[in-house]
Amino acid sequence: MIAIHGHYYDGLSSRRLDAELIHDGHRLSLRAGDEILIRVRPDEVEIAPRLGDTARRIEFPSGAAFETEDNERVDRLLEAINPSPLAGLLHRLESNYPNILLSLLLVAALVWWFIAHALPWTAERIAQRLPDEFSRQINRQSIAFMEQEWLKPSRLPAGRQAELLRRFETGLGTAGLARPRILFRDTETLGANALALPPDTLVFTDQLVKLAQRDEELTAVLFHEMGHLEGRHGIRQTIQNSALTLIGLLIFGDISSITDVGVGIPLMLTQLGYSRHFEREADAFALLQLQRNGIAPEHFANILLRLEQQALCEGGKEGAGKDCASAKSHLFHYLSTHPDTGERIAAFKQQ
Repeated sequence: MIAIHGHYYDGLSSRRLDAELIHDGHRLSLRAGDEILIRVRPDEVEIAPRLGDTARRIEFPSGAAFETEDNERVDRLLEAINPSPLAGLLHRLESNYPNILLSLLLVAALVWWFIAHALPWTAERIAQRLPDEFSRQINRQSIAFMEQEWLKPSRLPAGRQAELLRRFETGLGTAGLARPRILFRDTETLGANALALPPDTLVFTDQLVKLAQRDEELTAVLFHEMGHLEGRHGIRQTIQNSALTLIGLLIFGDISSITDVGVGIPLMLTQLGYSRHFEREADAFALLQLQRNGIAPEHFANILLRLEQQALCEGGKEGAGKDCASAKSHLFHYLSTHPDTGERIAAFKQQ
């Protein structure tokens, strides 16, 4: 027999009675003094799980309830009613510090695995299956946003633009790649930059064209950005960022803000920093296409060096050199969140 002392609530009023819950091996009886208030089968009651040393609540079919702080006897009652190796597992885990530490490590490892492997794998497969019309809709919104905020009509002479487009078309044809829509735009905000907007748009800023000393350098950038388009990096990163945002909202609240994710997708696509993994993929793609076109890979290394010099000048960092008079501060930079420039340059100069 198991007897548990506690308090009885009839479910109709706030009145509380001292009571005792007794299990005789077959039935549960709730007594207040000599009076039996309730008598039921064990499977008719609901017993709250144990959480630390908080009071336990046992609810009856009538709506009445019994509360007690005698958790040990309630655990014994549960074992007698429904023997299970999992009974009391939550309490044992939360009251054992090594278990708590192990659980935290396991959760951290699971989160890391999800973010580092499961989410990118899922995003890649979703991106490959999304219809192009979905990407084009985002593309239109992204271009409209950037032209309103950052991009202005190009100041490059029409002849210079046509010359570059002919060179780009030749390189793409040799590489067996479909020609994307290529736009030239002027911007003081973005500086020397090139953007890949899925599914088929590349933007070259006037500042990048002026920074290049040879057209082969711009062709190398073209192939790098084509690597982003071919790998659908923009959509994949947008899916990953959106998923992380949604997970954060679901965990920390403010579910109403989930609608802002859809509104912010075009803005996500205009963020210039892809992940280091995507940048390495695009670099490898560019290297292959340069080799197919018979263009020395060092041309990409040269413009990367110039871009890094500009970044050092803008930041006023050590190693910037003396020729920084023309450098201007920009909101974004081509090299933001990219892999180490020295590592990338070495990969192209070794070819």
